[in-house]
Amino acid sequence: MAISISKPENLQHYRDTILIETAKLNDLNPQEYLSEILARINDHKVNRLSEVLPWNWKALTKTQCQEKRTA
Repeated sequence: MAISISKPENLQHYRDTILIETAKLNDLNPQEYLSEILARINDHKVNRLSEVLPWNWKALTKTQCQEKRTA
């Protein structure tokens, strides 16, 4: 069975599913991850987009937590 993404509603469904599943594959809580991204994205520089991708997010948040502890 082929997956059709030609309809806008299908495309949105698969896009959302991909975001959620990618977060899960990277041991992130999808709701927390997406909430943080939405809160930060407005001020985030486009040339640093890789920092907010799920596979980089865990390392970024660990570093920020360590910086807060030492400050």
